[in-house]
Amino acid sequence: MFTRSREEKANAGSHETSGQPLSLLRLARANGSHHAQWVAQALKELKDIGGIERAGVWLDQEPGTQEAHASPIVFRGEVWERGIGNGPPEWTRLSEDLLPRQLLREEKNCEYDLEGPEAGVVMGPLMGLGRALWVPILAKGTLRGMVMLGSRTRHAPLPRAGAERIAEELGVLLELEESQRMAAAHRADLELHRSVQSLAGEGHSGNIILAQLAESCTRAVTLGGVGAVFAL
Repeated sequence: MFTRSREEKANAGSHETSGQPLSLLRLARANGSHHAQWVAQALKELKDIGGIERAGVWLDQEPGTQEAHASPIVFRGEVWERGIGNGPPEWTRLSEDLLPRQLLREEKNCEYDLEGPEAGVVMGPLMGLGRALWVPILAKGTLRGMVMLGSRTRHAPLPRAGAERIAEELGVLLELEESQRMAAAHRADLELHRSVQSLAGEGHSGNIILAQLAESCTRAVTLGGVGAVFAL
C-alpha cells in the first residue's frame, strides 16, 4: 500500500483535490501563516463538529519566542465554547497540571469522564465539562501541543476523527516549520563560513571577523541565527 510521509502531505496540501480537504495545510502553504493563525483555523474547523460544547487548541511557542516557565510543558492557544465564543484569557495557557498522567506518559489519545481519580484536577478549560478528549500534537515523536474536545454530558463518546485529523495536520506543519528552520540555519552557516574566509583572505583585522561572528549569534532564529540577546 502506498502512503505519503507527513512532509509530503504538507507539500501536497495546496493541491489536494479529492477526499477531505487539508485546510490547515493549504492555509500554511498559501499564506506562510504562524502558530496563532494555525490555532484559529483549527478551531474554525472544530466548531463544525457535532456533539461538542467546547474545543481547545494549544501549541508550543514559535522558534525564538520561547518563554521561561517553572512547568516543563506550557502551550499557548485558544478555547472556543458553543454559544459563547472565545474562552477566558487565562485558558490560553495550558500547563501539564491540567493534562492526564496517562497522556503525558504514553502520548496517546485520552478520553474520560470528569469524575473519579483519573480525571485529576478539574480546572481551567475543563471546568463545567462532563467528558473530555485530549489528542496530542506530535512532531517527530515530540509532544508539541494539544487538541481538546469537551462535552457537558458524561459517558457519551466524543468525536475523535476530527480532533485526530486536526492534530495530525498541525504535527505536519510543525515538522515542516522545523525543517525550514534547520535549512535556514544551514544556509546561514554556509554564508558565514564564506564571509569569514573572504575577510581572512583579504587581510581584514580580527576585530571585523569577530564582529561578523557576534552578529550571526544575535540574528533572529528565523534568519538562521540563534536569537541571542547579546554576544561577547
